[in-house]
Amino acid sequence: MAQKTLNAIAFFTLMFVATAWTQQRESIDVRLTRIEESIKATNQHIEELARGINQRIDGVEKRVDDLNVSLNNRIDDTNQRLEAGFDRQTNLLITVMGVIAAMSGVVVWFARQERPISKKHYDRLLLQDEELGKQFDELARENESKNGRLAQHERHVNELSQKLRALEAEIAMLKSPAT
Repeated sequence: MAQKTLNAIAFFTLMFVATAWTQQRESIDVRLTRIEESIKATNQHIEELARGINQRIDGVEKRVDDLNVSLNNRIDDTNQRLEAGFDRQTNLLITVMGVIAAMSGVVVWFARQERPISKKHYDRLLLQDEELGKQFDELARENESKNGRLAQHERHVNELSQKLRALEAEIAMLKSPAT
C-alpha cells in the first residue's frame, strides 16, 4: 500500500511538474509573440520616422536649391552692375584723357602762335583753365566715391559667398547619415 501511495504521489508530482512546465512554456511563447509584435511595430514606426526625415531633407534641399538660384541671380545682377560701373569709369577716364589731350593741343597751338596773347585773352584762358581744373577735381571725387561703393559691393558679394559656403556645409551635414 505504501508503494501504491508512493507511486501515486510520484505520479501526481510528475503531472504537477509537467503542467507547470507546459504553462511556463506557453507563457514564454506568448511573451515571445508579444516581443515580436512589439519589434514589428517599432520597425514600422522607425520606417515612418525615416520617411518623415527624408521628406524634411527633400524640403530642405528644395529650399536650398531655391536659395542657390536666388543667390546666383543676385550675384549675376551684382556682376552686371559692377561691369556697368567699370564701363562708366572707363568712359569717364577716356573722356578725361581726351580733355587733357585737347588742352595739351591747345597749349601747343598757343605756344606756336607768333602773335602775343592779349592780357584780356590770357585772363580768359586762365579762368577756363581754373574751371577745367575744378571740373577735373569734381570728376576725380566722383571717381573716388564710385570706387568706395564698388569696394562695398565686393565686400557684400564676399559675405554672400561665405554664407553660401556655410549653407552648403549644413546641407552636406544633413545629407550624411547619422552614426
